[in-house]
Amino acid sequence: MTFFNQLKERYEEGKTLPQEFYTDEEIFSDEMKKIYFKQWLMVDHVSRIPNPGDYFLFNAEKESIILIRGRDSQVRAFYNVCSHRGSRICLEEEGTKKLLVCPYHAWSFSAEGELKSARYMPDDFKMEDWGLKPCHMNIYQGLIFINLSMGEPMDFNEFIAPLTAVSYTHLRAHETREDRVCRGVGEKKKRGGGGGGGGG
Repeated sequence: MTFFNQLKERYEEGKTLPQEFYTDEEIFSDEMKKIYFKQWLMVDHVSRIPNPGDYFLFNAEKESIILIRGRDSQVRAFYNVCSHRGSRICLEEEGTKKLLVCPYHAWSFSAEGELKSARYMPDDFKMEDWGLKPCHMNIYQGLIFINLSMGEPMDFNEFIAPLTAVSYTHLRAHETREDRVCRGVGEKKKRGGGGGGGGG
């Protein structure tokens, strides 16, 4: 029986939870893995890393994730762990890098997660097999979400569905008169009523 289950057996309904539920590291770690890590977590907005090579770190318990914009302008998420010896690659919380270089043995990775340099490796070493480990990631209206599940994460569309309705209502409530005019013109053109001129 785990420590958590032992405490659960001792718990009496209607009374305060045992102090260990609030202070024990083992229980905290277990809760993080079973609850927090299985959720889609909003970490920031894409505007924080506007240029290729811009990155920032998102830390959760013992995990560290690199959010970085590639040369193709795509935002990606990688575990901040070198595929060689497991050392942390990025030590600063944010910055701009042409290459992500591990401070341990100087293995170098591109902003797209590909291994670009690995010194003293044998001739049959395959660089393509040693890239950075990607983290589950989705972007919704510029908001970056990650999921730390080791397996298949929960469906993102299902997760974000309640926010979709709320955000649509919010945007319509705050649109300007010019926004409404533009939207009306666009809808009119779609219906074939936008005309132009013609004639003679």
